[in-house]
Amino acid sequence: IGRWAASYGLADVDDRNVETLTLGGANVIHHQALWSKTASKHRLNGSIGFSSGIWEGDLSASHYSAREAYGFNSSTLYHIAPYTIVDARLAAEVMDGLTLSIEGSNLLDAGHVESIGHRIERRMSVSAAYRF
Repeated sequence: IGRWAASYGLADVDDRNVETLTLGGANVIHHQALWSKTASKHRLNGSIGFSSGIWEGDLSASHYSAREAYGFNSSTLYHIAPYTIVDARLAAEVMDGLTLSIEGSNLLDAGHVESIGHRIERRMSVSAAYRF
């Protein structure tokens, strides 16, 4: 049995977010964030999967367009390059109720930046699950 999915997302963010704090009738804090720059404008997702006998597998990919990110406690914007994430899983039900699987995420590269100070590394894992 096969399965698949695909989707596209468009983020059109409105920057008219103005925050003002008034104390004693005077405006003391005025802040306007450029949120439209911090959202990936385009996001593309796709996945395929199969189930056959004891085997099951999935492959998914997501692509995010370039965007900006604010630094920690800063109003400075930093460039975040576009990136693509590919994840995969292969599993086998080796006996009634027991499934063994190997999973990998961020398989295309050793790591990429999604936000300032946060690098997403490639991950691999093996797991066993037993259903009662």
